[in-house]
This record gives sequence, C-alpha cells and structure tokens, in this order.
Amino acid sequence: MALVHAVLLAGALSSFPVPDVVREQLGTTTSGSVPALSHEVVADGRIDPAEWAGAREIRADGMRVRLGARGDVLAVAVELEGAGISSLVLGTADRVWVLHASAALGTGEYACATDGNCIRTRGFQFTCRDPSDAPAAEACRKEFRSAEGWIGNVSPSGTRTREFLIDLRKFGTGKSPLGLVVTGLVLPDQAKRWPAGDDEAGTVKLQQGALEARMRLMPRSWFALRR
Repeated sequence: MALVHAVLLAGALSSFPVPDVVREQLGTTTSGSVPALSHEVVADGRIDPAEWAGAREIRADGMRVRLGARGDVLAVAVELEGAGISSLVLGTADRVWVLHASAALGTGEYACATDGNCIRTRGFQFTCRDPSDAPAAEACRKEFRSAEGWIGNVSPSGTRTREFLIDLRKFGTGKSPLGLVVTGLVLPDQAKRWPAGDDEAGTVKLQQGALEARMRLMPRSWFALRR
C-alpha cells in the first residue's frame, strides 16, 4: 500500500495536490490525507527535515503534528512548546489502544461499546527505558515493536519532540477505519490534543500514564485513517 488515506468525513474538501509540507491551523480537522514519505523515518525524536519532507503538518492547541506514511507504516511526529510526553490514541468501532511514550513505552487497551462507553482490558506495562544505542536497548525496542506494533522515542526527563512509527496492520482489521488522536502533555499538566473533541481521549490522567477503568472514547469522531 503506497499511501495511507484518511476518510473524508466532512465531504466538503476537494482533491488538490499536496505541497512539500501542508501547514494547517485547524484544531478540529478530521479529514484529509496522509502523504507518502520518500525516506524512512527513524523514531529517535530528532525530526530530521529530510525524513519528514512532504509530510502533512498541523499546528493545533500548542502542538505541531506531522503525519506521513511508508507503505503500511504510519509515521507521527509531535512537537511541544516545552518538555513533555506524548501518547497516540488509536481506535476502531469496538477497540481502543493508547500508545504511550514518556520515560518508557507502554500500550493500554479498551473494549468499547457503540455509545463510547469503554472498559480497560489492559493497563500499561512500561519497558524500554534506555534511549541509547546500546545493544540491549536496541534489542528491547525491536522486541517491543514486534510485539506491540509500534515504537516511539523515550526520554528520562521529558522532551519537546516525539516520533512514532505504527504498523497499521497490527491494529484492527485491514479494511476497518482507524481513528487517531494525537496528544501531548507539557509537564507537569498542560494537556494538548488533536483533533479537538469532547470525549476523554486527551485527559491529563491518560496522558500522564494513568488509565481509568472506564472511559468515554469516540473513535468515529477522531482523525480517520483508511488502510
């Protein structure tokens, strides 16, 4: 698959060529496209301009978000105004995953009803705390991505920049739309999210790594990716 296309929920956008970087000031955007990237992205938190050339770029709620695709891999970069942590929230009609990157990596899961009432089925088990290139650290990240379907950079004291790589085939069935919320927490408690919404996908507790037993999550209202 050459591109990851977002579902055009609004129906009001027409097709147009994507420039090198698409810059938006839309905090509530839930439609559009995710361009293909020409270069592999290394999830080290450095946000290399060459790696992200051609990415879709959104500025919203004090965050700068970049989106790009390499085949079935979704690349997401999050840039905050100060040192912090970041989580991506992915969801299908009945399941939600929280991909958390702070001083360590962890995945949480929820089972959801159609009304958005979600019950936690898996809490975080944090791992891969070493951000170095030591063989043991690299082995941990390789094993984590193989098991969990994603990877991101870690930082012991928080960082302004996070990069994520998500293997979309690991999340839901191949044809079902996948909702995305990008969050960023400027330490200690300035919570940011894109796209904006009135569910609980961007709460301070979730972003701090404390998953509630029950949450109200509405993936259909998020940025929708079509695989």
